[in-house]
Amino acid sequence: MKAPVALELQTIYSEMLLRDLQFATRSFLKAPAFTVVAVLTLGLGIAANTTVFSWIDTLLLRPFPGAVDGGRLVILQTVQSGAPHGGNALSYLDWQDYRSGLKSLSGLAVHSDDVFSVGDAARTEAALG
Repeated sequence: MKAPVALELQTIYSEMLLRDLQFATRSFLKAPAFTVVAVLTLGLGIAANTTVFSWIDTLLLRPFPGAVDGGRLVILQTVQSGAPHGGNALSYLDWQDYRSGLKSLSGLAVHSDDVFSVGDAARTEAALG
């Protein structure tokens, strides 16, 4: 394509874009209720999309805090014989023994899903922790 032809096409497209923008502006000014609904809908959609992708990025794509290589994480679980549902209590002293005895691991953290009663004598609520 020769330079004058490309410049002419660019000018044509620019004029078409300008006419389209002028038409859109006139249409939006003629129907302000539609304009408000359209802008709010776009804003809500963009906000929801940003929120979902932020959650996906934070929860699925980034490694756990403190874990450089999430594929190398392991789960250790204690099982107590005779306890209901196998039991999984781990004392602080047991954790210290595991931490000092397991030389193949670079670190050890503990997590427990227990139900606690939180509140005063008049009103208590169950809390997971």
